[in-house]
Amino acid sequence: MSRFGSKVSSKALPGLILGVFLIAGPLAGPLASAAPTMPPDGAKAFAEELFHQLVDEMVFADRPEDWGFREEKGTIAFSGLYPVYSLNADFARGKSDELITGMPPTWVAIIFQDGQPVNAIGALRTQDGRFVPQAIGYPPELPHGLLNLRDGEIVIHLPPADEFYVYSETAGILTKMGVANGTYTPDNPMTVEEFRRMLMERYKLADDRRKLFGLEYAIFSVAVMAVIFAGARVYFDRRSKAFR
Repeated sequence: MSRFGSKVSSKALPGLILGVFLIAGPLAGPLASAAPTMPPDGAKAFAEELFHQLVDEMVFADRPEDWGFREEKGTIAFSGLYPVYSLNADFARGKSDELITGMPPTWVAIIFQDGQPVNAIGALRTQDGRFVPQAIGYPPELPHGLLNLRDGEIVIHLPPADEFYVYSETAGILTKMGVANGTYTPDNPMTVEEFRRMLMERYKLADDRRKLFGLEYAIFSVAVMAVIFAGARVYFDRRSKAFR
């Protein structure tokens, strides 16, 4: 992990996702009208002032190859800012039709090294209106996916599985971002309902596993206590015989 975000993407257990979503009320009204497309002035100012400095201090003062960069710095440049939203947990539970939360998006810029997309860096607005670094170091599919966005599409993040989906508001479909050998290779598109069913099946399985783990833990605990009590009984039996 970096000092303020993911250094290299790790595939966390997807079953934990429902417990750690950034929960907030869903955006009111149609998704297309609710989702901002232009970054606020504060985000642009933060990016212009600090993104270069953060990359220098976090990447090139460390081991650039760990972040996907070549050791020789070359020319570092940044794209404009893209909004990346978090999935609404109630949608994944089947309790809401709104895909994204009411939390402010993370504003993410692609980092280029000598003209090639290498990684990304994000900024997030705090409750008091300031912008702070959210992460540096995203999965490689994100910068490639952002470069392939079309009009009417937004990016939705599924934490902590660290998956990114493109939602087409006009077609009503979602496509998981992917990359292979440096080429953008998105998965097959899903309808909103297919996406919801996939999530519900995934996390129902995760819930079943958690319940099984809880049962196994309870059985193990009972077995351990039985061994402890049996050992104590043998010990005290022997002690009592020694005093006879």
